[in-house]
Amino acid sequence: MLPAVLGLFLSLLSLLMTLLIVLVLPSMLCTGLWNMLVFSIFHGVEISLFQGVLLWFMVILTVMILFKPQIKVSVQRLDARDLPFKRPKKDEKPSESAKNSPSAHWLKWREDKKKNESKEPKDAPPSSLH
Repeated sequence: MLPAVLGLFLSLLSLLMTLLIVLVLPSMLCTGLWNMLVFSIFHGVEISLFQGVLLWFMVILTVMILFKPQIKVSVQRLDARDLPFKRPKKDEKPSESAKNSPSAHWLKWREDKKKNESKEPKDAPPSSLH
């Protein structure tokens, strides 16, 4: 029983020391450097240890992004037969239906306008003045 408890104690102690070395000591260093530079010299804001931990995390993330990018970009060619729409051939002219034709509303408005126009020219005097 004693070796199992001792093994558990040593495992927890090693975990605690790892957290101390990896997290707390660099955070204290970041806090001290910040307070020495920004607070003492530039008369800025003083930070606590918790904010030093956040600053240390930002440093770690910046280093990870700069030196170990995880974003991969790949370019693949697609076969034209796999596309869901028909591609026109290079020498093929566009069909008549593909051209911009006027809408039905526009055609009706144009016909109504032709019906309502008078036969006389616009700059001629009205017929009642003859």
